[in-house]
Amino acid sequence: MKRQLAQKAAASTLKKKLKQGSSASSSSSEQQSSVVSGAEKKMVEISWFDVPLINEVELAEDESETMPFMLPKVVIQTEKLPLNSIPKDGLEILKKPKSKHSKEQGKQMVDWIFAPINAEQLYEEYFEKRVLVIKRNHLYADYYRSLYSLDEIKQVLANNKLKYSYDLDLALYRNGRRFTLNPNKDEIADPDLVWDLYENMKCSVRMLRPQEQSDVLLSLLCHFEEYFGQGAGLNAYLTPAGSQGFAPHYDDIEAILIQLEGVKHWKIYRPLNNEQFLSRFSSKNFTQEEVKDFECFEVVLKPGDLLYIPKGIIHQAVTSETEHSLHVTISTSHLMSWCDYFEKALPMALSVATANHVEFRKALPKDFKEYMGTNIAESDDPRRDGFIETCSNLTNIISQYLPIDQAADEMVKKFMHDRHVVDGLTILNTKKNAMLDENTDILSLSIKLKTANCAHIVIDDLSKTEQGKETESKEEEQESEQDANDDDDDVFSIIYATQNTRIYHEVELQHLDLDGIFLEAMQLIFSSYPSSVPVSELPNLTDDEKVTLVQQLLNEGIVETEMTSP
Repeated sequence: MKRQLAQKAAASTLKKKLKQGSSASSSSSEQQSSVVSGAEKKMVEISWFDVPLINEVELAEDESETMPFMLPKVVIQTEKLPLNSIPKDGLEILKKPKSKHSKEQGKQMVDWIFAPINAEQLYEEYFEKRVLVIKRNHLYADYYRSLYSLDEIKQVLANNKLKYSYDLDLALYRNGRRFTLNPNKDEIADPDLVWDLYENMKCSVRMLRPQEQSDVLLSLLCHFEEYFGQGAGLNAYLTPAGSQGFAPHYDDIEAILIQLEGVKHWKIYRPLNNEQFLSRFSSKNFTQEEVKDFECFEVVLKPGDLLYIPKGIIHQAVTSETEHSLHVTISTSHLMSWCDYFEKALPMALSVATANHVEFRKALPKDFKEYMGTNIAESDDPRRDGFIETCSNLTNIISQYLPIDQAADEMVKKFMHDRHVVDGLTILNTKKNAMLDENTDILSLSIKLKTANCAHIVIDDLSKTEQGKETESKEEEQESEQDANDDDDDVFSIIYATQNTRIYHEVELQHLDLDGIFLEAMQLIFSSYPSSVPVSELPNLTDDEKVTLVQQLLNEGIVETEMTSP
């Protein structure tokens, strides 16, 4: 009771603070209302877009070379473009997959989300290239209805002990300022207070990671992760009528916005420069004054519509005066760029180059500060030429030692750690794997990977491979020869995501260290997916070794079993 009173007192204080700008807010709401109604009228008359703005011909060739961002594309789903081969209800795909291959199951879900655009088109023509809007007519207003709803939010608030800042945020955009109205960080959310702030103060409710409570959203994300090979996240945004919850901003993720209920009017701004487009980091909150002259296009999303926004694209949205809006945003591609890859690769390359080339270990030239530095960057001192040439030569040497596969392994580790519990892929599927008991004859089974992207083989000691021998330093080579007899088998690990949970990063990255005698068997299991491999046919292992390996893999959930036909 004391906690609830404290929360209500905090809310009362917040109300008083914001009351000062109520008149300005009222004026702002009237402007927002007129904008929305105008946009809706425009949709009826000439479709949602300003034709000159989205016409690709308008983008000059020289401009496209310096600004890779392409102008927005709209796909309008009409009665003339029926979704013949795709079910109207995505739950059908989640519950009854048509393929045994997990990546194909993921593709089918992406096909459904973006229909009539398919997954290949999305990746080749739109992903990280341009804004995409998919408008559907009244026949498809319930297209995404089974994913999430206002009723589910009410239920989870009433039945769970959700925490402010961790499970939900209360957000308000008033008088050009963004407020987070969470009464106290980490406090348990009081449903009555949440709905009071929502209804009377026009606060938006941002549900953080609702997949932790929703099997449907968890399964949806797992399908995205399986197809894209990258971790995915999801937030839900409930905005009351006639309000705005967030300031203009851009994100550091690829954002897929799915409109579930109500109407929302969006403004999407063209990037100002190359540095902004596909930004690796989110922006500050921009003011309306800052964005008022930016080139933008506007779109009204209704139930069944979708909006895809690449990283680095400024956007903002407001609801209509007559109804609330609920949408979910799926996010992916967070810190999975080439830059992130090279942040892994270059330090490793420098380390190996330094071990193999004494030039890296030599001191910088004496008095180099006399001719190098930003203050004298325009100097014509001839000593600069020698310094620059040395830098160039050493850079070329570093490039020869780029550990392209080891760095790729590091990025896969990030994916394995970021992704959700792999079982989420089949959580709605009624078909379950057979349970084993202590009397099960392991050698009579066949096994296969749980999913295509549930695990990854990593060679821990590349000095024992042909590639590693090429880059091994002399000292390391001598040490390898000395230790060869003692440590000849410990050459690889399996990193896996099968012990992950629906809670982001609840467990550390999991790995299973295996002796080298098991490598060929593991490679066969990986390459055979989605087909099973009879345990009795695992190569170059005794029966005891086969049983030992399979029991370890089953314990970690990396493989699943099938009975081998007699």
